[in-house]
Amino acid sequence: MDVTKFSEAQSRAAGVVLKNTYWPCGGYFNLNSARRFMLQMLKYVQPSGSLLDLGCSKAIPYRAFVESCDMKWFGADLFDPDDIPSPNYRQSAESSIPFDDERFDMIMSFHVIEHFTHPEAMFAEINRCLKPGGIIGGACAFHEFEHVSFFHLTNRGIESILERHGFELLSMSPSDHSGWMMEGQRFFGGTGSIMRRSTKELLRTTIICNLNWVPFLFCNVCEFLRRNMSLFKRQYTPYQDAATIYFYARKR
Repeated sequence: MDVTKFSEAQSRAAGVVLKNTYWPCGGYFNLNSARRFMLQMLKYVQPSGSLLDLGCSKAIPYRAFVESCDMKWFGADLFDPDDIPSPNYRQSAESSIPFDDERFDMIMSFHVIEHFTHPEAMFAEINRCLKPGGIIGGACAFHEFEHVSFFHLTNRGIESILERHGFELLSMSPSDHSGWMMEGQRFFGGTGSIMRRSTKELLRTTIICNLNWVPFLFCNVCEFLRRNMSLFKRQYTPYQDAATIYFYARKR
């Protein structure tokens, strides 16, 4: 990839992360790991190749990033095609992907895997739809709150399901922040989003978001001690309570 395209991809990745940043954000709670995961995709892109954005959502937040990487975007999700007017979008089922065998060079699932109701069937479908040697990239919730999600996988769970469905693991990394940080951030029931639908909603969510600083700062202190004090550091491994786990794998 040339320098201009690489710079554009970096900008697009930063833009997606910025749009999804929760409030408060800082200290040990950040989304730098999500940005690194996106940029790692640049190692595997096939210029002019095809990429399936599995679980693309109605907003399609990753399309511009994918296209900035010189790949043709395709999307699949549970929504009706009328909700996503794109000729490259198809409505998927709970356990199948509506594309032909060996159709894609890459399949990316950005923070969607925990929403698969039949993960074994979906990983089999991902294998079917990838070309030989094709790449799957995924971000899967582990130690996060339930958020209309079904299966939160550990690092061992991800390794085993990839192995069962014919993939070679290329890389795996935990999010910078733990689930403990997300629990602190959402202590008062907020998601960190300020709503502007009405004056009442604006006032309510602004108060909640600022109240979140209280447990959030407490959690940051605890996280700092756990990661930096020798008494606790020796026993701490990031995978044990990572909020999200990121991985790339190749179809054998």
